[in-house]
Amino acid sequence: MIDTHCHLDMLDDIPEKIKRAKENNVTHIINPGISLESTKKAQKLSCKYDNVYFLSGIHPEELSEKTYEDILEDLKEIKEIAKDKKCLGIGEIGFEYHYENLLDKKQKELFKKQIEIAENLNKPIIIHSRDNFTDTYNVLKNNKQKTLIHCFDYGLTEMEKFLELNFYISFTGMITFKNVRNEIVECVKRIPENRLLIETDAPFLAPEPKRGKKNEPAFVKYILEKISEIKNIDIKQLENIVNQNTKDFFRNID
Repeated sequence: MIDTHCHLDMLDDIPEKIKRAKENNVTHIINPGISLESTKKAQKLSCKYDNVYFLSGIHPEELSEKTYEDILEDLKEIKEIAKDKKCLGIGEIGFEYHYENLLDKKQKELFKKQIEIAENLNKPIIIHSRDNFTDTYNVLKNNKQKTLIHCFDYGLTEMEKFLELNFYISFTGMITFKNVRNEIVECVKRIPENRLLIETDAPFLAPEPKRGKKNEPAFVKYILEKISEIKNIDIKQLENIVNQNTKDFFRNID
């Protein structure tokens, strides 16, 4: 299994988490950047551990922490770091409309500038899109880069529109929750097998039966098990499919 989105740099006792992941058949971990500082930490971890890769990017919430002008300076380093061979893409980038204090910020400008970086380096992009499908779709509909919608939490209509653009979709532990929306389960059921990826988004969104604990890469198996159940596919067959999808999307993963 491959955990395609784990904030490894946010976890404590990282060596133990990596060890436990390996014991649970997690072969690779991809650590996204959410700021210049976290991207640098993710890069260092990728240097330390052979099975850890990273993404270089600035999350829209960073606009609440720094001025747009300061973030533009950070983007210069983000681009340089992204040239690292263990950097598999630009992310996570996109829109965060859940918090009102971010609505008047320059989210679209930041998003577009990072897509330009991906285009210049020919790297895939990994998208954070919360509570704003329309703006996300409009920015991405003419995008030429390989694109992954991380932590998918929209509905069937939105998924179909993303799939029409040949995007990949990644599901988290949310699909295991007791109060999961029926439409999300239906999305899992209907997504084409060749567009499906899995992730923990650790330390967030710990799946059942680990609710209440900090999430970690080893828990990605519960997501695979749930998808196997929903789609009625043998779990080993599904694992092989998802692993191949991940390697197709992230070209440089071993």
